[in-house]
Parts: sequence; C-alpha cells; structure tokens
Amino acid sequence: MRNAVARQLELGVTDLDVDLQHCEFIDSTGISMLLTTLARLRETGGSLALVNVAGPIKRTLEYGGVGDMFTCS
Repeated sequence: MRNAVARQLELGVTDLDVDLQHCEFIDSTGISMLLTTLARLRETGGSLALVNVAGPIKRTLEYGGVGDMFTCS
C-alpha cells in the first residue's frame, strides 16, 4: 500500500481515497502511514478519505485517537 500511495503522490494527486474494503486489521505502522500521507496531502491543500472502512478498523482508529482526523465512509 505504501508504494501505491507513493506513486499517487509522485503523480501529483492531491485528493486521495484509500479503499479499505479488504483490510481486516490495521496496526500502528498502517496508522502512521495514513497520518504521514494525510499530512503530505494537507501541505498541498489536498485531502485523504478512507472508504469502505469496516467496524474493527474504524474502532482501531478511534481507540488510537485518530478516528476524527480522517473522513471515513
């Protein structure tokens, strides 16, 4: 996922949707990558949205104190 996101940023994408439909688990490394990506996009006036976020992923983000930093659907 890190490589796919990096490619999009290199192409100049400023608004990015990350589809988490097949993601069943996220740990601190994944959350860190999302936060770093969000910061880079915001520097250019862009945004990051998480789509198809399953309940367990959403709870992990909320428990980690970062759930409200992302637009989730």
